[in-house]
Amino acid sequence: MKTLNLYGNYLKERFSLFPWFILPFYIFFVGHAKTEQYSFILLGLLFTGILFFRLFDDYFCWDFDQFKQKNSDYLQISKSFYVAPLVFLASIFIIFNVFILNQLLNSLIISCIILSMALYKILKHHNKIIYISLFKYPVLLVLVAIYTNEINFSWVVLASILFFAREILEEEFLLKNRVLEIIPFLLLILAKVTFTFDYFIISS
Repeated sequence: MKTLNLYGNYLKERFSLFPWFILPFYIFFVGHAKTEQYSFILLGLLFTGILFFRLFDDYFCWDFDQFKQKNSDYLQISKSFYVAPLVFLASIFIIFNVFILNQLLNSLIISCIILSMALYKILKHHNKIIYISLFKYPVLLVLVAIYTNEINFSWVVLASILFFAREILEEEFLLKNRVLEIIPFLLLILAKVTFTFDYFIISS
């Protein structure tokens, strides 16, 4: 029961509905190519990927966060607590990758994980370690774009810039306002939807 309570407290603190269960949909629609049929199977992969990378980042940032944020509830949990759910999510993520993605995209995911692990080791005592977690966003956006044969990567680039800009403003300038954070992302998805809608009108 105690273990279940720990998992419940961790999920409540680190996996709030916004943004973690909204992000997969956002990445899906921004990265997806213009088409009349969406590859919704990618949503399962994105949900698993977001959850995996969130837990992965928490595990490798645990020592740094323990020093910086001693009052956070999730840091009162032993680091070993992360191992079992991390292995579980990694297994599901690997299954999705093997059965859905081609060799190129599998290599992209593996490279992202290996590079992140290496950087976490190198920067484990440096405050720039917090930016390593941002790598997952352009990687997942590119994954969706390539999988759906998107030829215009401007949406992927713009969305990646927004993710990095949001993190820099929060960490370096201590500017944290959920409403102001959401507006640029909404405008980007609105522009993508409008452009896609116009594309279908012209095509028809």
